[in-house]
Amino acid sequence: MQDTDGPDSDRRQRALVAVAAGLRSHAPAAAAGIIDHQRELLLASTSPRGPGGRIADLAELLAALQDTDAACAERLRDAVDRTWEQLKETRTPLDAEDFLVLLLNAPGQREQAGQTLTRWEESRTSVPPWELPTAAVAVAHAAFGDLDGARRCANGLNVPHDRSAAFADVAGYLTGAPAAQIRLRIHQHCLRPDVPGLAQSQIPADTAHTVQEAASFVVDALASDGWYHVLPVLARIEPASVVCVRDIVFAHRQLGE
Repeated sequence: MQDTDGPDSDRRQRALVAVAAGLRSHAPAAAAGIIDHQRELLLASTSPRGPGGRIADLAELLAALQDTDAACAERLRDAVDRTWEQLKETRTPLDAEDFLVLLLNAPGQREQAGQTLTRWEESRTSVPPWELPTAAVAVAHAAFGDLDGARRCANGLNVPHDRSAAFADVAGYLTGAPAAQIRLRIHQHCLRPDVPGLAQSQIPADTAHTVQEAASFVVDALASDGWYHVLPVLARIEPASVVCVRDIVFAHRQLGE
């Protein structure tokens, strides 16, 4: 069996997840096959952490799959449920990412999930935002209908690049921008799991009403370093503006002719 616990296993898994996400529209059977295989490897893993963090790993697979294969998605949800039962039986504390995944997978409990998320944040006020998956929390707030909470979370990041990326992730969720959902997740600084993609598959935004609300998050994302993270969203809601951004970058970098 392929090693699932070595130093390169996480990078390997996330590369395969990205491949599956790219295949799902034109080769859904192949995408589901990759996802099923990765699920089996995760469940067979003998990580020293035990089942901790596994829910987040399974959620990455679910976000990559989206609605491609209902049976495969059901197997993933069953794996999440079984892992959650393991965590409770062993009294293993929930990772922050595992906690967010469980909230996003609670169907029909949007208001309750939002309240639970707020209480969880209040219990961690002494923890600096950069030590938490703050961008993921911001997206979760947006998914639960609390845009003020989403903005507050993103603004809590003190690194301009990270703050822009968080605003871009919220805007990506609100607009359903596919490219934003798979924003090079192999990179270690990107959201893990793919919370915008997971939120979009579990609690899809009503883009007929949320695109306008996304505009202010786009403006905030463009305000500092990391502005380029929001380009996929701009391409979706205002394609002509991407050309303007290109012209500005080319002029600033003295590219082109």
